[in-house]
Amino acid sequence: MVQHGDRQQRPVRVCITASWLIFSLSQSTALVGMTVFASMLPGVLFGSLIGVLVDRFDRRRLLTLSFLLSSSNIGCLAVLLSLGFESPWLIIASAFLLGISFNMQITCTNSLMPAIVPKQSLFNATALQGSVQHGSGFFGSGFAGLVMMSTK
Repeated sequence: MVQHGDRQQRPVRVCITASWLIFSLSQSTALVGMTVFASMLPGVLFGSLIGVLVDRFDRRRLLTLSFLLSSSNIGCLAVLLSLGFESPWLIIASAFLLGISFNMQITCTNSLMPAIVPKQSLFNATALQGSVQHGSGFFGSGFAGLVMMSTK
């Protein structure tokens, strides 16, 4: 479950990091809002399609593919930024792609739960998963705000 908690915190950390990066590059709160919007939009646009994919194909392979997509996306963004390509639109596009991969990761993880957890513990495991997911978003955002305030 510890690894699962880390997986649930990763979208929050990446969203905060992308927002911080875009604000430090542009000093524009509008672009920060666009970045957060771009990271959340894939859930609305592709949520149903992702659900169909998870139901029809091997969930473990889709989970691996989504981790590969997010890792390569973050790696390419790091390389491009280190080469001097500091475009806000590049970061927004990366946030959109990360939103797709994170939605697939969460959907695959949720659908794998019944195969991993015994039936009598499924209710408790699902409740724990939801608590970790929402708690990481709440506490992670608060902690990130404190870190950002202390670095000025």
